[in-house]
Amino acid sequence: MSNDIKPAACGWSQDGDSYSDTWATSCGHYFRLDDGTPTDNKMAFCCYCGKSLVSYPFVEDEDEYLDLDDVCAGHPLAQRELAALRAEVAGLRAFVEHVRRNGSTHLANMAVAVLAARKGEA
Repeated sequence: MSNDIKPAACGWSQDGDSYSDTWATSCGHYFRLDDGTPTDNKMAFCCYCGKSLVSYPFVEDEDEYLDLDDVCAGHPLAQRELAALRAEVAGLRAFVEHVRRNGSTHLANMAVAVLAARKGEA
């Protein structure tokens, strides 16, 4: 018997911003909703792990984030790195939108996974 404590519910968090239709699951998957939240769509259980579903929509809270431009001010190397990361994230976002418009869910999920791995860096 394992001593690992397993969560009773699967948390689904909106990936990206409040306009994102992609939800990241705590069991390691991504799911796309055309409209609304899992709760709006009467989703009670995770379709991947079967646990009860708890949704966490994106909430924009300006006080939650550091102003990276202020943090990097006076540090040319940090400013260059920040600019490079922002360009990379912008490119990945553009790629995700292109793939979504052209219907390849698998490629879109791969790009979303890359963005999720880079989250918080730009």
